[in-house]
Amino acid sequence: MQAFIRPDGVSLWISDVMPGYEGAGMGIYTPYKQPADGRQLAIDNRTYNALHRAKPRQANADSP
Repeated sequence: MQAFIRPDGVSLWISDVMPGYEGAGMGIYTPYKQPADGRQLAIDNRTYNALHRAKPRQANADSP
């Protein structure tokens, strides 16, 4: 998703959401995906995902 936001936090434009996490960019941390063949993620990847979920997020002013 991409957005143009004014300095005061008002959203001017937001793109459609693309499926998946590909191309998130540098500095953007995303969880590991579950393997398509149904295997379970490795313990280190599951731990990373758990830590990722637990990290506090900064809310946008437009968020409900």
